[in-house]
Amino acid sequence: MLINPMFFDNGYKCKKKVMEYLVYQCHLPILGISGEYYYFTDNDVLKRCLKELPISLKISSLWSK
Repeated sequence: MLINPMFFDNGYKCKKKVMEYLVYQCHLPILGISGEYYYFTDNDVLKRCLKELPISLKISSLWSK
């Protein structure tokens, strides 16, 4: 289900590389897309996946915000 990110206040926002990891490795659904950013629901599963995120993606996600 995709929603309009303008009405989505809380959640996780990331770019394409992190999105691909979250979708293909963690099997999380995308909640919304706005330009180059992808939105995910902020829940326990997402937090666990972000802790297990490879170091190269952690570093690139710091620079993309």
